[in-house]
Amino acid sequence: MGKRVAFKDLRMEQFRSFSVCARTGNLVRAAEELELSRPALWQQIKALERHFEADFFTPRRYGVELTEDGRLFLELADAL
Repeated sequence: MGKRVAFKDLRMEQFRSFSVCARTGNLVRAAEELELSRPALWQQIKALERHFEADFFTPRRYGVELTEDGRLFLELADAL
């Protein structure tokens, strides 16, 4: 059996960061909107990806694109 991670390790800020990044498709714009540094934003998103063992974004030359897992997760994040 794999390592169990408690839900309490997740924070609502991570869901919001993910949603804003998904909506803008750009880490810099999302970080500016959230008043975070780009590395802080990326750390929040990577924490969600580690928790759910999924990749939510594919890096692109001028931004990021949602993966299929990312599109599914966006539905959950937006509901919260």
